[in-house]
Amino acid sequence: MKRTLLMLAVLALGAAGARADDVYLLLTNLYAYAHAGDTVAFDGTVSADPNNWWIAYVNGDSANVDAPLVMDDTPFFDNIAGTPLSPGDTLTATLFTIFVPPGTPDAVYTGYFEIDGGGRGIWPSRSNTASDWLDSGYFNVEVGPETAGSGAAPEPATFLVAGAALLLLWRVRNR
Repeated sequence: MKRTLLMLAVLALGAAGARADDVYLLLTNLYAYAHAGDTVAFDGTVSADPNNWWIAYVNGDSANVDAPLVMDDTPFFDNIAGTPLSPGDTLTATLFTIFVPPGTPDAVYTGYFEIDGGGRGIWPSRSNTASDWLDSGYFNVEVGPETAGSGAAPEPATFLVAGAALLLLWRVRNR
């Protein structure tokens, strides 16, 4: 009896791991900084699971970003869409750009990018349409007057003047 239960458990675990997702999306940069008037590019990697038993097709996308930012997915159609992905294939390219219109208020804006497609799978429960959801990624764009993380660093002369001022104050105080 124990042996039968053990065999059933092993078979169940093996069957659960046998079916793999078709395609994965990994956005390279999940957070971007921009000024009003800038265009920011988002790169990503699209890869087919090496355990797939079929060729997967990435045919389209669905995407959104908070207003007033404007998304352009032309790079996705130029670089990725329509490419057949054999098991284990990987493509890395610019997927979309975000334009920050002049006058955009300083804030953090969110968005998502989804890839759609399909393949000729052998799984009866698997849809074989060309517009199945395959994977998605979320991203943020921070808009500000001085982009965070890239603020102007003081020049070395500033430190020299500040140091001289502190030295002078110390000397005057100790007199």
